[in-house]
Amino acid sequence: PYVPAPGAPLNPLQTTTTIIAHVSPDAGFATLTTFLRGTRQSLVVGMYDFTSGPILAVFKAALSGAKTLQMVLDNPPPNATRNQLDSQTVHELDSALGLRSKIVRALAGDDTLVSAVMFPTSYHIKVMVRDHATLWLSSGNLNNSNQPDPSSPPKTEDRDWHVIIEDRAIAGLFEAYLNQDFKSAQAFQIAESPELTEAVADAAAKLAAQTTTMPPPAPKPAANVAAKTFAGVNVTITPLLTPDTLPPGTRGQYVSSMLK
Repeated sequence: PYVPAPGAPLNPLQTTTTIIAHVSPDAGFATLTTFLRGTRQSLVVGMYDFTSGPILAVFKAALSGAKTLQMVLDNPPPNATRNQLDSQTVHELDSALGLRSKIVRALAGDDTLVSAVMFPTSYHIKVMVRDHATLWLSSGNLNNSNQPDPSSPPKTEDRDWHVIIEDRAIAGLFEAYLNQDFKSAQAFQIAESPELTEAVADAAAKLAAQTTTMPPPAPKPAANVAAKTFAGVNVTITPLLTPDTLPPGTRGQYVSSMLK
């Protein structure tokens, strides 16, 4: 069953903070790179897909020295713009960081690498917490279509939205849920067979290529929309998660909040 973070209610939080708003493909990769390079102690991650080679290189460079990485990662079908599979990303990070890297696969219903299910379909999260103090929240994964590197753009790019919130209370709340997801998943990991994983991934990619018709590339804009920093803004932030579990007879917090 789903286990929420203990002692971390999803209540509205009023704060004065700094928010960096940005979009992809315009400023996603550059702003993300700056965020990762600013890591001083730790990076706690929840991610659906991580198949970008350029972002993987930034991760390995940014997490040098004694810095630590904790990540809960799903196991989705391979992205068409991938540089490597998610399993290869895990191997590269573990090899580069050694004991400083702690990565588990999410308890998602479509994942063959876990023996229990907490999230019926997917772990569709894209969240990072840096140094327990700064939150990165995105609609896009760590792959080339969502976070395209302008120096080596993929054939297809998505529109994605991102915010960085420099606020210890907000970051700590999301980190508590990421930590709980990690703890819940630890006992249900299945050892991965690289040969089987690669065979399944290649088969899924071929099937997707045969059954999906991609639209022609859109023309490049004359100018990109730059990231914008809003400093010292007084805001009330209502954190929402799906799925959420509340006492019997109550509606899920996400649904009720969205309806309001």
